[in-house]
Amino acid sequence: MKCRKAQFERRLKEKWGLRKYRKREDWQLVSLVIERRKALGKESQLIIDGKEVSEDKVKKETARYCSTGKRRLQINGETIHSCY
Repeated sequence: MKCRKAQFERRLKEKWGLRKYRKREDWQLVSLVIERRKALGKESQLIIDGKEVSEDKVKKETARYCSTGKRRLQINGETIHSCY
């Protein structure tokens, strides 16, 4: 049984949730979580689809999608800035 490339890609996205690129909302959420953990003095390691995402990639993508609309959050008396 042959399937077209488009059918295969659709199946990967819909059924298994695999994507080549992440959405803006994904990187905004990553930024929020990392900033919260940083405020608590914790390190963060991002793993997507079973693969570790480099710190450089995380910085680049969060800077790309979180450059405007920053919000101030209070966590344990400390103010952090997040894009989400």
